[in-house]
Formats: sequence, structure tokens, C-alpha cells
Amino acid sequence: MQCYEMLLPYFRYYRDEETSDNFSWWFCVLDENIYETNDIYKEFGYTSICDICDSGKFIELYKVDIIETKKVFLKQYHPKSQILNIEHDGEFDIAFNSFIETSSSLDTWQEYEKAVLESALLKWSSDNNIIIY
Repeated sequence: MQCYEMLLPYFRYYRDEETSDNFSWWFCVLDENIYETNDIYKEFGYTSICDICDSGKFIELYKVDIIETKKVFLKQYHPKSQILNIEHDGEFDIAFNSFIETSSSLDTWQEYEKAVLESALLKWSSDNNIIIY
């Protein structure tokens, strides 16, 4: 049984061209710990994502794309924001964080992000029959 507050941060995902296909967080059904893909390779001797999936010992956590979540938030709460025109993820993220910190939207953003992450966590736990509290 897992505490959702402890699992929630692992659902945050920032895509990166170099690591997006290889990086994931995994829930181990044996010890109920969370492992990064590379740590599973090192500690458990697996050599591929397929091996990890086929083992039946690990369940990949869902990935909530935080950049996309921020864009959806802006479209809903600040649809005229010029930040939406920034195409590069890194530049967008910096501009978004600066905007949120200087506007009166920080609390709203934090509540929104938490709700999105909780939704993903609840779906993941339901889909995989993992009990959380």
C-alpha cells in the first residue's frame, strides 16, 4: 500500500530529446519502492525496457508532461498570454515560471498541477490494482 503524497512527484515528467525514450519511474511490486530505469538496469541486471516490463516485478508510472500541462493551464486561465507563443520547451518553462511567480496565479497553478497529477495517479493505481491511501 502506497501513500499518494509520496508517489505524486514521480508522475511529473519533463520531456528531453536525449532521454525521453529511456527515462521512466517504475513501481516495484516486491518492495513497493520507486526506481528509475537506469537504476533497475544496474541493481537488477535488466538490459532493456522490454525485460523490465516482462519481468512482472515493475510497473511503469504514468508520465504527466508538465510543459503541456503548463500550456493547458495558460490557455484556460491566461489565454492571451504571449508565453504561449514560445516554442522551445526550456524557454517556455522559464517564462512560465517567471510569469506565475510575478502574477497572482501561483496558488491557482499549484492547485491545478496537483489536481492533474492526482488524476494520473488515481488512474494508474486503478489500472494496475495498486492500493493507495
